[in-house]
Amino acid sequence: NKTILITGASSGIGEAFAKRLDQLGAKLILTARSKNKLFSLANSMNNATVIPGDLSDTMFPHILYNKIKENGLNVDILINNAGFGYSGLFHNSTINNYKEMLNVNIYSLTTLTHLFLSDMVKKESGGIINISSLASFQPMPYFAVYAATKSYVTSFTIALYEEYREQGINIL
Repeated sequence: NKTILITGASSGIGEAFAKRLDQLGAKLILTARSKNKLFSLANSMNNATVIPGDLSDTMFPHILYNKIKENGLNVDILINNAGFGYSGLFHNSTINNYKEMLNVNIYSLTTLTHLFLSDMVKKESGGIINISSLASFQPMPYFAVYAATKSYVTSFTIALYEEYREQGINIL
């Protein structure tokens, strides 16, 4: 009976979260860029709301939050799952690709956490799951920016866990 927002819900880990949480009776809010995949997934579920959008757009976290509020929904658990990486020599990708990666993996995750954590603090309950990677624990040649963004996610999440663990909010 929890309302759970899942970013990057159209495939991979996000889709797996959505399918399992649907089986457990959660009310889901699904977001990702892949509008058709999201609607197809939601149609197979008991109680899912779809709000498609691109988290590489720095305005979308605010748009998403506002649409959730306009729909009268309150998020109990936020799963920041959306993310992507580039593998190869650093100079072989465009700076725009890295900008989008930083926006998705760091900026949007941080913004959504900030927006929904404020609501959770008021309720004195909630949960946030930030999906990181084993890549966060070491520098990774040929995967430098991705590993660095995931190091941010891990460090940020551990710090927030300590800040809010005694306030009824679980962060992992």
